Amino acid sequence: VLTLKLSSLIVHIMLIVFVLRVRHPVAQFIRGAAPAKATRSGWQTVRAFAADIWAPLTVVFIAALWLVWALSVANGFERVIHFIAVTAAVLIVARVIAILVFGALDAGFNRLDPLLEDKPDASSSRYRALVRLALTVVLAVATVVALLMAWGAPVNEWFAAGTFGRRFASACWTIAIALLLAVSAWEFAGYAIQRRIDAWTAAGDTLRVGRLRTLLPILRTALLVVIGLVVMFTVLSELGVNTAPLLAS
Repeated sequence: VLTLKLSSLIVHIMLIVFVLRVRHPVAQFIRGAAPAKATRSGWQTVRAFAADIWAPLTVVFIAALWLVWALSVANGFERVIHFIAVTAAVLIVARVIAILVFGALDAGFNRLDPLLEDKPDASSSRYRALVRLALTVVLAVATVVALLMAWGAPVNEWFAAGTFGRRFASACWTIAIALLLAVSAWEFAGYAIQRRIDAWTAAGDTLRVGRLRTLLPILRTALLVVIGLVVMFTVLSELGVNTAPLLAS
């Protein structure tokens, strides 16, 4: 039996080596002809994603087949096939959702940027990378949770009422809303001030414009301090810190 298992292990290792050696040609075949980035469709993006993951999934599948056979796991082959199929399905769905979400995000920013060409202070370019990073983190966490649920992990119990997971998720949600409101308040205040400056400039009231521009750094600093304090107290409160003494101070 030991000789049989060792021989089977050698065969499976050879298969894994073969997959690793041909991963690039097969990936190129799955990916197909490389279109221009601007004309890449959603289906072509999914094919590119499949080309990137086919080799790791195949290696895991081959290794898992030998493990369930060598360890004589009950219904092992069915479990391996189910595991690989569910994992691939979740990853593909997550990739499709990411394509749609990031496509909508880029389209929204591309439509917003021309409207702000004459207002460099209100440019949205500085938020594009930040929003993409936030969405990437959210989609990654959602994908991990979906994979755990598909694998049979008791995810619902981790986030039940009164658990640490529930409190942590609530804290993250509250902090995210606080940051979003802070950024919105900052941008709205800047937009309102700029509109006032434009209106006074169009009316020829240069004296008021000069006074407002002189006070503008002070106003921005004061607003930044207020917004920063609100966000800081919100974060500390969600982290379990008693903010009453700080508020009193």
